[in-house]
Amino acid sequence: MNCQTQEPKRGWISTTYRNYKGKKLGPYYVRRWKVGKKLHREYINAKDLKRVQAECDAYRAERREGQRIRRWVVNCCGNLNYVFRMCKWQELGKLRPQDHAYARRLKTEGFDIDGRPSIRSIKPQRNFVAPLIAKFAENRSVDPVWEALKPYLAERGIHAQS
Repeated sequence: MNCQTQEPKRGWISTTYRNYKGKKLGPYYVRRWKVGKKLHREYINAKDLKRVQAECDAYRAERREGQRIRRWVVNCCGNLNYVFRMCKWQELGKLRPQDHAYARRLKTEGFDIDGRPSIRSIKPQRNFVAPLIAKFAENRSVDPVWEALKPYLAERGIHAQS
């Protein structure tokens, strides 16, 4: 007596038809699923189609429920971490207006919400100038260097305009 419970099967059901001597044959049912980059397939009899489809749907529903639970846990842990940081910022006097707004939202909607404000502050971008050139321009006049380069350029046949 074999009393095993069926594991939900992953994948999806594809229906295919074949042409043979101008006649359409089929439908043929194939369950397909991926493991890594490899695509597997299993042919299904028409009489087993509803059972296999139900197993695939059960697997999909089980997976969605696991994703929903993972998302809930990640959001709750992230929000608790954010509240802990907000407590530190409160002591330092560094709370921002978006932190106050998010705290009000946490109070009304609960700790499983997403959309936390960014922790990192946006720093203004500096224009990049090579440090050596920047120091040179600050400390010296460009004219003496230009005058020194003119004979060098003239030797090589480059006509420099000042």
